[in-house]
Order: sequence, then structure tokens, then C-alpha cells
Amino acid sequence: MRRIALALPEVTEQVTHGAIGFFVRKRPVCYYHDNHRGDGRVSIWCPAPPGAQDELVNAEPRRFFRPPTSASGAFSSWLGMYLDEVGEAAVDWTEAAAMIN
Repeated sequence: MRRIALALPEVTEQVTHGAIGFFVRKRPVCYYHDNHRGDGRVSIWCPAPPGAQDELVNAEPRRFFRPPTSASGAFSSWLGMYLDEVGEAAVDWTEAAAMIN
């Protein structure tokens, strides 16, 4: 994930709130989570266009999820993608790259 994110123009990486974040001019484009709050999963969270979260989570719940919303409402429209699934639900790295573009 790091290689994909850092290949984009102007992307920087920093650890924030216990997660690795990738930013363009201080705007988050993706967070990488490994065992976020003890969930035992590896995932990315990215901003999503309107409607994409519902569409993908409903269509493929083994691959996509709604990240927990913070008290301030952050992440309410973001899309999560599991990176640790296997078989038919395994990560498609081209698709993961498209999520952060």
C-alpha cells in the first residue's frame, strides 16, 4: 500500500492517531490500519464519492466496509477495504490503487 500511495504526486506519509496516513497537501487520501482498535484486520480507509460506500459495502461486504465514524462525524462517508481477505474476496491491488487516486 505504501508503494502505491507514495507513487502519487505530492503524497506524504505520517503516523496520526495510531495509523499510517497518506496526505496530499494535508488532505488525507488514505489511512492504513493494522489491527485497528483490536479488530484483528488489515485495511485501508479512503474518502469515497457519494453513493460509493453504500454500493460497494452492499455488493461485497467481505471486501468493503463502513469505517467507524468519529465523534466529530469524520469517516462517515469513507470506504474501508480489507487487505487480508483470501480467495475470491482477496484484495485487487489495481482496485486499491484506484481508491486512493
